[in-house]
Amino acid sequence: MKRILLLLALLPGSPEPTQVSVRLSEWKVDLSQPTIAAGPVTFVVTNTGQIPHAVEVDGEGIEQETKTIQPGANGTLTLPSTTGIQFLQGDGQADALMSFTGTGSSVNRALSSLRFDPAPSFTGTATLTITSDDQG
Repeated sequence: MKRILLLLALLPGSPEPTQVSVRLSEWKVDLSQPTIAAGPVTFVVTNTGQIPHAVEVDGEGIEQETKTIQPGANGTLTLPSTTGIQFLQGDGQADALMSFTGTGSSVNRALSSLRFDPAPSFTGTATLTITSDDQG
């Protein structure tokens, strides 16, 4: 996984939240704006590369890091019902990737409530891959 660091030098600006799109690949970080005004900022991050990435934002009074963003991730998965399952990766809340174990009925119950939330402004086709193993 590559970790990308964005250092912010904020300019005076509006208290309204600014949305900045960030597109990551192995060799490039594209921001939708070359400068960002002072105030609240929402980063919408998309990994267009072939390996997992994370983004760390450092600036005056702020230091935040994203979860790992899988290649091609254009949304997140949430399992509202997690009774009887144990997570090996992710936690069932807004995950780009998750792995869990449980009894067949617990896994079926969790998957019956699975929700996909596309990234803001995402248009296109999303692919969801589910791999199961009965441990047998």
